[in-house]
Amino acid sequence: WIKVRPDAIPADSNMLSDLKTITESDRISCSRSITDFGYMIQLALAEMAMMEVLGRQVTEHVLVFVAKTPPYLVNVKVLPREYIDIGRRLARRSIDIFAACLESNTWPGWPDDGEYTEIPGWLKFRIDAESDAKQLPKLEET
Repeated sequence: WIKVRPDAIPADSNMLSDLKTITESDRISCSRSITDFGYMIQLALAEMAMMEVLGRQVTEHVLVFVAKTPPYLVNVKVLPREYIDIGRRLARRSIDIFAACLESNTWPGWPDDGEYTEIPGWLKFRIDAESDAKQLPKLEET
């Protein structure tokens, strides 16, 4: 049930690399993207698969970030072993949670599904402020 699709598996090295597009390819944006999208988990799973399927131990993990807009700047990030180890722990935890859900047929979710939600106060305030500026009726008057 685990699927990995690395962009490249070089035949002559034990490097695992993956290409990522990003809005801005500066150092901070790349770092944030790694954690926000869990790329360390993705690389850890690919490493596990390479060992299981190919019998190859990955020694380097590389993400190549390419900006989506001109001048399409590229930033290459090598993830340290510690980052991959964190990804492996997170992957293992997710696999264990999934297995427990399968076994018990109990799946996590929000308990209040289907209930009405309230309109946030900030939205009412913003709409009323715009109504005042344009001399439109307030929310309560409609």
